[in-house]
Amino acid sequence: MATHVNFFENLNEALSRLKSTVVLYDGSPEYIWTITDHKGDGKFRVYMSPVEEVSNVNPPAIHQYPHGATSMGPELDAWMSANPNIKISRKMMNSPAFNRFRPFPLGMMNTGTIVNYLEREPSRPKMEQGLQSNMIASQRLSAAVEMPRQHAHVDMYSEAFKACVLGSYPSPNEVLTKLTSGTYANEGVAFHRHFALIRGPIDTLFLAYKDSVVGVLPNGDYTKLKLGKKFKHVKEVAQELNLFVYVE
Repeated sequence: MATHVNFFENLNEALSRLKSTVVLYDGSPEYIWTITDHKGDGKFRVYMSPVEEVSNVNPPAIHQYPHGATSMGPELDAWMSANPNIKISRKMMNSPAFNRFRPFPLGMMNTGTIVNYLEREPSRPKMEQGLQSNMIASQRLSAAVEMPRQHAHVDMYSEAFKACVLGSYPSPNEVLTKLTSGTYANEGVAFHRHFALIRGPIDTLFLAYKDSVVGVLPNGDYTKLKLGKKFKHVKEVAQELNLFVYVE
């Protein structure tokens, strides 16, 4: 298999696969505005912003030039120099920090008072190498009703989505406090990429694993987890959390 300096064979392919998608750079999710080839060294430049800054950035040259125009690069560079406080950066496409644009994990996403489980749609034919919102299945987790898998809107340009990608969650004890103190309105809070606590009726607490509510905490704390009959396969991964005294 041929190895290309810019990972992709040419600029058009790079733009088709990556423009307007989210990728990881040095482990953090970034939105790609465009890619140019204007430095004369055979190495493409990638213009991008942290996902949570996308709404604050509006690079003018992107809308003024045709797809892949060489003249876009110098104007973008000049605009960035004139606006140093705007969160946009230019990186060389062959940087190892892109990790060859490999897919990155999703999982639980805490959004306001609810928690959703995000995963990539399986076997979806696509041209894009990076991630777009229409490639994500979002399952809202609730103890009140079993909700079908859905294409709910996922705000990829938020601190909540960034935390999901980074696997940044409150601790299990913080989550327990949030749901039992009576001062928070959350119906659920994730404490792990694959686990969340879900509040049920009359002060009950449930455990969610990935896209399903799988068990109940009968004592309202981590002393005991009772799994549903069809979720016996979750016992081992629940025990690996080293959180529950008993799992049955």
